Amino acid sequence: MSTNGGFDFAAHLDGVLLGRIQAGDQSGLSALYDSRARLIFSVVLNIVRNNDDAQEVTQAVFLRIWEKAQSFDPQKGSVLAWIVTIARRLAIDRTRSKHHRAQKDSVELEPNSRDEAMQSGAGKESEQLALGIVVERALNRLESLNSDHREVIELAYYGGLSHSEIAEQIEKPLGTVKSRLRAAISHLRDLMGADA
Repeated sequence: MSTNGGFDFAAHLDGVLLGRIQAGDQSGLSALYDSRARLIFSVVLNIVRNNDDAQEVTQAVFLRIWEKAQSFDPQKGSVLAWIVTIARRLAIDRTRSKHHRAQKDSVELEPNSRDEAMQSGAGKESEQLALGIVVERALNRLESLNSDHREVIELAYYGGLSHSEIAEQIEKPLGTVKSRLRAAISHLRDLMGADA
């Protein structure tokens, strides 16, 4: 997954595979699943915190990609950012629906405590929404990073790889990986600060 001369092979492959999916080629979906499922599972698991749910949501993400492939707009970001956005939304929906079922199955609250619970839930939902906005802004800003920095961020934060695993994957020294990550995070912070 290393980049040569600024060419981002992973992003190019995402675009090629999505083009095949848009043309109705199921093998394109299968190939995209093979290349991105681990990363998407990691993003989803971070939200739902349950392996079985994360597996189901990951499957749902790729079904949604198949159904909505025509809606992808390259002007709004990369294929990966679009897929991660779908994954986050479905994972959050799963978390909310599980929470809703748990509330329905629980004993009815007293009127006053029900009001307090609703206010508390609204606070958590607005926090989640705010976090979602920040994450989506960060994803959009990933496109502004050079391909070397974007690659290590994607492998670390979406792929869930350790520094040494990234070094092995991109065939670079551990020190290079660490310095690229530091520089990428610093650059993202600067970009996010400019948005504020």
